[in-house]
Amino acid sequence: MADYKEKTLTLRYRILSAVLFLPILIWWIYWSCDWPFLLLITAILLIGLGEYFSMMNFKGISCNEILGYLSVALFPLLFRSGSLAYPAFLLTLIFMAVLVSQIFKKVDYNSLLQSVSATFLGIVYIGWLPAHLLALKSLPGGNNLVFYVFAVTWIGDSCAYFIGNRWGRHKLVTSVSPNKSKEGIIAGMSGSILAAFLFVIIFRVPPNHYLFYSASAIIIGIFAIFGDLSESLLKRSIHIKDASDIIPGHGGILDRFDSIFFAAPVMYYLAISLLL
Repeated sequence: MADYKEKTLTLRYRILSAVLFLPILIWWIYWSCDWPFLLLITAILLIGLGEYFSMMNFKGISCNEILGYLSVALFPLLFRSGSLAYPAFLLTLIFMAVLVSQIFKKVDYNSLLQSVSATFLGIVYIGWLPAHLLALKSLPGGNNLVFYVFAVTWIGDSCAYFIGNRWGRHKLVTSVSPNKSKEGIIAGMSGSILAAFLFVIIFRVPPNHYLFYSASAIIIGIFAIFGDLSESLLKRSIHIKDASDIIPGHGGILDRFDSIFFAAPVMYYLAISLLL
C-alpha cells in the first residue's frame, strides 16, 4: 500500500513538473533569438555536471572540476556555430589539459587513472553529447528538429514509465535498472513512433521525408533507452537512487535528461546525413 501511494505521489509530481516546464522549453526553442535557448541548455548542463561531480565525490573520486565546468560552459557556445571543428578542437585541448594538469599538482598515483577518467567522462557525457542540441538547432528547420528530439524521447519515456509501472512483468536488466521492464520498453518504442507520427501531421512534413522520421523515431527511441540505462549504470555503481531531487517526481537533471544526452547527437548526425 505504501509503495502504491509513493508511486501515485511520484506520478503527480512528474505530471506537475511536465506541465510547468514543457511550455517554457517550447517557448525557448522557438524564440526568434537563439541566446535564451543557449543559456537554458548551458544552465541545465552545468547543474547536471554538478550532480555528476557530487556523485563522484560520494564515491571518493576526485575530479578536475574547474576544467569540467569550463568545458561544459563552452561546448554549447561553440556548437551554436553549426560546425563541429571548434567543439572538436576544444575537446582535444581539454583531453590534453586533464592529463597535463596532473603533472603540476601532488598526485595520488593510486587514484590517478580514476580521477582522469572520471573527469573526462563527465566532460564528454554531460558537455559534448547534449551540446549537439545547439548544432541541431543551427540546421535548416532546426527548431522543429530540436522539438522533435524532445517529443520523441520524452513521449517514449513517459509511455515506458506509465505502462511499465502498471503492466510491467518481465524485467529487462535487473542488475542495472530493476524497475525497467520489457513491456515498458515496447511501450516506449511505441510512444516514440506515435510522437513521430504526430510530428509529421502537425508540422506537415513532406511525404518524401516520411521514411526518415519513421526510421529516426525507432533509432532515437533505442538510443534514448541506452541513455537512460547508462545513467542508471552510473547511479548503480555509486549506490544512489537519483542524481539529486531538484525536479520533483523526476530526480535530478541527469535523471530527466539522460535520454536526451544520447538522442541529441544521434539525431544531429542522422539529419546531416539523410535529411538535409
